[in-house]
Amino acid sequence: MYDSSDYDKTSKLPANALFSYDTCDMSPSEFLKLCEGQHPKPERTHYQTAPLTSPQFVQLLRSQLRDWAKLKALFPSPPEGRLNPSIWVGGLGTVTQTHYDVYDNVLTNLCGRKRVRVFAPSDVPSLCMFPDADPRSRKSQLPLDEVGGGVEPLLDVVISYGDGVFIPAFYPHHCEVVEDEVCQSLSVSVNVFSSSGIGEQASKLLGSVGASDRVTEERGFEAAVLERLGAGAGAVTDLRQSVLDRYKQLLKRPLELSTSDDCDLLEDFQGFGAGIADQIDALVRLLEVAPHGGAIADIIGMHLLELVAVKRGGGSRDLDVVVRNL
Repeated sequence: MYDSSDYDKTSKLPANALFSYDTCDMSPSEFLKLCEGQHPKPERTHYQTAPLTSPQFVQLLRSQLRDWAKLKALFPSPPEGRLNPSIWVGGLGTVTQTHYDVYDNVLTNLCGRKRVRVFAPSDVPSLCMFPDADPRSRKSQLPLDEVGGGVEPLLDVVISYGDGVFIPAFYPHHCEVVEDEVCQSLSVSVNVFSSSGIGEQASKLLGSVGASDRVTEERGFEAAVLERLGAGAGAVTDLRQSVLDRYKQLLKRPLELSTSDDCDLLEDFQGFGAGIADQIDALVRLLEVAPHGGAIADIIGMHLLELVAVKRGGGSRDLDVVVRNL
């Protein structure tokens, strides 16, 4: 449900020019020449990203860096489920679309200049992310200049050689290669993900919900979880509407919520799966001390609402089926 690797196989997904791409094979020198010749407002950008330990970069770095073995030793193989450091190379005007990650992130620039804008978690509804039933989830459907609602970045900075930015989990961010006085049209960056306590605990909770058959039978389940996470009166309807708005933007047609919030809240979570109540309480404790914890709770709540809707639709990722079960 959260894997973008099958994007090319999901032909029923509506097209979006922001995510139109072609892949091709070329040598590193050919690729760098294309990047260096890129105009500030290109119709098509040239872009490459891969784990730093991937074969194509290992071969290149080993041949160019005398201290490659020392550098590689700084990045041991991550535990199962974690991500390797990644390298990002792009020409002038190349953009990483606004998105948020569920890991904490440090982005360091090695060459050129990159503008990084970081937004508050509370801006997620205005940024109109792709829904979870779409493999482009957590990415904004809108170009940044088309986002309304008075959205302003918490941080707007240009990083140069040796500069780094820390981007916490669940904070949307947007990156763009900008002109540099020396290396005018090429940017090379490395990022390192590390585990986020909130992200890991939310993953455990959503995993337990996904494994529980009973959540499809109890309409009060989602509201009870959201209340425990700190959502106030009317918050369930607001969050469901925010999720629906993602589908409305994607499908380009009017949509209305088809189910009601008029249901009794559950008094406990017995019978929903081992440890769900404890997982909720552990997540609440982390959110209570986190900056923007309430807004992050809403993001997790939207993931929860959509996950339950997918389960109630028999596991279908068909967009209309999910909408009917929100």
